Amino acid sequence: MNKKKLSVILSFYNEQENIKNSAEKLSLVLDSITDIDYEIIYVNDCSTDNSLNLLKEENLKNHNIKIINLSRRFGHMAGIMAGLRNCRGDAAGYIDIDLQDP
Repeated sequence: MNKKKLSVILSFYNEQENIKNSAEKLSLVLDSITDIDYEIIYVNDCSTDNSLNLLKEENLKNHNIKIINLSRRFGHMAGIMAGLRNCRGDAAGYIDIDLQDP
């Protein structure tokens, strides 16, 4: 039986201070749910800080992390839509990169 897949989408701009923490915490929680597969989709809304490089480092540690790098600033909602259009999960959800959603 194939496992269902969950897609978690995070759209961000200049969030270098939150990349490592969000990747580690989400991976830890999702790895603990053994009856699903998952992907974590980070949508970079053309950040000008070191966010993309840090995210590439996290991708090397966890290949369930996917990166969408937008060519220019499109805004928060367009980033979410890019994630939804490119996700492969049976279900998808959005969470803020600072993990402050309830």
